[in-house]
Amino acid sequence: MTERLALLGGPRSVTLPVDDTWPVIGQAEIDAVVALMRRGQISIGDGSGPIGELEAAFARTTGAAYALMHNSGTSALHAAFYGVGVGPGDEVLVPSYTWHATAGAVVAANGVPIFCESDPRTLNLDADDAAGRITPRTKAIAVVHMWGNVADMEGVLALARARGLAVVEDCSHAHGATWRGRHVGTIGDAGAFSLQGSKVLVAGEGGMLITNRTEVYDRALVLGSHGRIQYHAHDVAIRELTTGLGFKYRPHPLGAAIALAQFERLDAYNAGRRGNYEYLMAGLRDLPALRVTETPEGGVRGGYYGTRLRYDSRKLVGISRGTLLKALRAEGVPCDIERYPLLHLTPYYRHRQRAYDGYPAPVASAAYPTDPYAPGDLPATEAFHEQLLALPVLTEPQAPLLDQIIAAFHKVMTGVNVEELRDAQERGDPVLDAGV
Repeated sequence: MTERLALLGGPRSVTLPVDDTWPVIGQAEIDAVVALMRRGQISIGDGSGPIGELEAAFARTTGAAYALMHNSGTSALHAAFYGVGVGPGDEVLVPSYTWHATAGAVVAANGVPIFCESDPRTLNLDADDAAGRITPRTKAIAVVHMWGNVADMEGVLALARARGLAVVEDCSHAHGATWRGRHVGTIGDAGAFSLQGSKVLVAGEGGMLITNRTEVYDRALVLGSHGRIQYHAHDVAIRELTTGLGFKYRPHPLGAAIALAQFERLDAYNAGRRGNYEYLMAGLRDLPALRVTETPEGGVRGGYYGTRLRYDSRKLVGISRGTLLKALRAEGVPCDIERYPLLHLTPYYRHRQRAYDGYPAPVASAAYPTDPYAPGDLPATEAFHEQLLALPVLTEPQAPLLDQIIAAFHKVMTGVNVEELRDAQERGDPVLDAGV
């Protein structure tokens, strides 16, 4: 006999504690930071010490020719766009479903983000949709490997090569992910990683740019690496710009020391997260109303910054996402709606930057159906965004907890409990009044 829903007075399914504590800071990180402080090395401008060591580790592991540490993933993205030549008025194709920094870094490089659809199956940039938004002003494509899932690089590269566009990979969620044996960040012209404190590889705050192109590396240096341009730039003319362009994107050596100690555990962290993710997805795949995110052929996830599922309410005949979430939470499942807004619907971009930056906005056309952006401009992205469920990322093996979470989903989404939940929704049961 199926147990009654906890929301309606039955027992909770999830009784074990959810341990998603992050980051894990151990004695190695503490010792590395204390050693630097005792030596007085709290600011390093020439890229030596732990900064250079971390850059070398990134380059060695990813196979990139160059790695340049920054003080954040956002500044690394700015350097990447500047590095590939994005300038005033240049358009960059960007998925609307991403964190603000992806588009904000385009603006910082004086470019104009042009928002594109994401594929509901992968949650990553839809290359076919992006192709229809190219204009003579298009300079680059920004690819985001959302939640550690590798984007459709085959489609993106084919589009970029056909149109002569640069490709910048936002790898902030995807440390250690690969596509056909190549590390993300080395597939396009430049890649940027965040090392912020919630990522799988942490510096507290920090970022890393990687590239195989010498000119991209040199331009990234001159943008924000005052103190090392004259030593590391390859172009003599750039080497003479010792003070750079005025952006101070140098990283803190204490953060580099933390990340360097963490780097040795990156593979183990990814292995733990991969095991938990695949275990959970295997237990939920048989639920018709849930859609598990697909990984493109040849892709291997990494970083696992978030866990996302799509809920199709039509499969449960009208039970809303809000009602489903309340029932799952009552069972003890730590779940939520999507926390990232769609950028094309945020106030800044709905006005196409015009009121803020003064750069020309695209005129209304087939590629830009409304001016400013409005609901309905990216229907596929807007539709799946309303379906997303967010679950925590677990690093250490926690099969017993995952079993309880899987059981909770099945309890809520199958059998007679579906009817009871629908009845409660239709009659406006007070237990559903709590916010999501």
